[in-house]
Amino acid sequence: MALEIEIKVLNVGDGDAIIVYLHDAQRQFVMLIDGGERKYLADLLVELEVVLTQAGKNAPDLVICTHFDSDHIRGVAAVVEHYHTIGRDVGEVWIHAPGRSLVKEAASLLEARNRLRAVEESRGSGAVRLARLGDTLLTDGYDARHDLLLESLNEMCNLVEFMNEKLIHWYRPFPGIKIPGFPEIEVLGPSRDYFEENSPFPNDVKEMLNHEYSAKNSELQIINENHQLNRDEENPCDLLDAASKRGLSKANLTSVILLIDIEGEKYLFTADAGVKSFESLDEPEKIENLHWLKVPHHGSIKNLTSELIERMSPRYAYISGDGYISDHVVGCLEAHGAEVRTTRDEGLLRWPLED
Repeated sequence: MALEIEIKVLNVGDGDAIIVYLHDAQRQFVMLIDGGERKYLADLLVELEVVLTQAGKNAPDLVICTHFDSDHIRGVAAVVEHYHTIGRDVGEVWIHAPGRSLVKEAASLLEARNRLRAVEESRGSGAVRLARLGDTLLTDGYDARHDLLLESLNEMCNLVEFMNEKLIHWYRPFPGIKIPGFPEIEVLGPSRDYFEENSPFPNDVKEMLNHEYSAKNSELQIINENHQLNRDEENPCDLLDAASKRGLSKANLTSVILLIDIEGEKYLFTADAGVKSFESLDEPEKIENLHWLKVPHHGSIKNLTSELIERMSPRYAYISGDGYISDHVVGCLEAHGAEVRTTRDEGLLRWPLED
């Protein structure tokens, strides 16, 4: 009996939360790839429990955090904490975590920011001058626009600290990492060299926040641009290629890219990876002629080209997204023969297709 795959792509807005269930007569494996924002936790746990019951398991075998954006990591942290709280630890976690020096600096910066914010809220904005001089100096060059990014980074740091404290196994996922008994599961990227060259974790937290914020600001423009695009008069692939691919964050560009290859039928999970991410793969031929594709970055126009789509040639393309979804991405995928489905239009997406 060949290995079977069941996939649930949850409707978590412009985010990712994907449950994968692999099974045959001898093997059962449940993994969660990202978890969306924490506000989706209740729905995520309901869907997880259905699959876990079906598999006869108490908790996911593997939880993958592809990168530390809030729409991916916050649900991951909540799931890991939840299963520990009820005495059913997850098997292991894959996550690219920062070094200790960055963790310490980020924690100090967040604490200082919170103290200053408390002063502002209790005494008015002018009272910032009365705050501790050390906090003011520490947060120099930092403003409220960075809060979400800093909180997401600290979510990652806190998750790693929690797993270390609770003795939950976690690993950094690079090509070569293995799941015993499941050779079908393979990490394609990022490679160690590519990750180090494009690390989202520099030595200076403020440097990282400034870069990530600039990229996030660029991403927010995607939603506005999507409403201004001419959808009817030109070839969607030409319009896709004409759009800028710049502005992606290093966190996105170093997202975990995961392949599940079942006797040549390939399922590719791409998180928020970009063109540069795919071009860096050591074995690029493995993303060709896909059976099923999780379209990167919620269907954003910045993450694919017509050349990449032609190489991938997915038969089915699932998009977990809402405002990020570009009609040009959808149109180009369809022009290359893909059946495209989106959580925006259908809610929870399942594989195999339901009759």
